[in-house]
Amino acid sequence: MYVTFVGYLAITVVLLLAFPLQKVHSISCFKCDSLEQKTGDCPGWNRVPVNSVTNLGDMNGFYTHCLDVRIASDNTVIHQNVIPHRPTCRSDFIKIWKSSLESQLKTNITITCCGTNACNGPGLIKSSAVKKIYNYKVSHVLLLCMCILWLIGFSSCYLMRIV
Repeated sequence: MYVTFVGYLAITVVLLLAFPLQKVHSISCFKCDSLEQKTGDCPGWNRVPVNSVTNLGDMNGFYTHCLDVRIASDNTVIHQNVIPHRPTCRSDFIKIWKSSLESQLKTNITITCCGTNACNGPGLIKSSAVKKIYNYKVSHVLLLCMCILWLIGFSSCYLMRIV
């Protein structure tokens, strides 16, 4: 039993060294759309924010920012979403999209990209700083838990041999 346990422990250690815990960037944003849908569901803060990892399955950190599009005159929200920083938050992209929306809707529009959780909410935090929120891949957490359990088992087996 002792040899088998040591073998499992060695395999676990090798796997942990070969596949270290990977952190995945996560952001939560409000989401709604009154641009594409006839009956809009805006503002999005009437619902729970959408999380890039848990709701969208983004394990590669593709989605890093929140988007907020409003009618400038009365601050009415017409679109909110979780987005990648590039190309969506680039100034040239925003200028072209803003111009297109203003022509289509015949009113002034504000478009804001921000990188903190729920920053496209009612207070609209204008920030380009990304707050690092991380989730660990489930498989790596399970592997780490197995390793800890085997270490506890190894310790108890070792103590039983001494006593």
